[in-house]
Amino acid sequence: MVDVGAGTGTWLAVAQELGVGDEVLAIEGEWVRDVETEVPKTNYIFADTGRTLKVPRRFDLAISLEVAEHLPAEQATCFVDNITALSDVVLFSAAIPHQGGTHHVNEQWPAYWADLFDRRGFVAYDVLRWRLWDDVRVSFWYRQNLLLFVRRSREDLCRALDRLPWRSVFPNGPLAVVHPEKYEGLIAAHRCPPARLLLRALPEALWRAFAWRARRLLGLREDNAE
Repeated sequence: MVDVGAGTGTWLAVAQELGVGDEVLAIEGEWVRDVETEVPKTNYIFADTGRTLKVPRRFDLAISLEVAEHLPAEQATCFVDNITALSDVVLFSAAIPHQGGTHHVNEQWPAYWADLFDRRGFVAYDVLRWRLWDDVRVSFWYRQNLLLFVRRSREDLCRALDRLPWRSVFPNGPLAVVHPEKYEGLIAAHRCPPARLLLRALPEALWRAFAWRARRLLGLREDNAE
């Protein structure tokens, strides 16, 4: 198993606990060299995931979860090239538009990524989201975005996945969905403006209040003078 954009290796550590063993590889940027990781540093390749990678082996499964949105759009094609070169099976998720997050520079609907995978001979299988949809133990962005991409030439895997009764709640269902948890968060944010907007509006509001009181006091004085 290989994780492209592995961070500190959390997913790989859990995979090992579930029996994958030592055959795991983490690919991440140089920033990880100086932080504590959950798999040994000997299981890491330190590289820019938006540039062409040279990895001397292939894996049963490649994953990249909530990583692609952190790369500029001009690197998206290379990023997908890197993942699809590593395995015939890719577990993938990436932030949708307006999902929000730190340094999200290329938030896209799933069809954008599905098209890039399709050009490389991979088909999208929506076999996980609906099983996880109501599981509050899983962060909403995984429940919302998680897709499995399989190389079309792997007919054995494609046939097995096509037979799954829970492949999707919709026949040929939509890839673009918004989880209620995200939708409700957006509504709440709209009803309660961020603090920075309130602070920005505060000086003008105070000035208006001061001006209104000044005019009122001036009016009262004029009444008393008469």
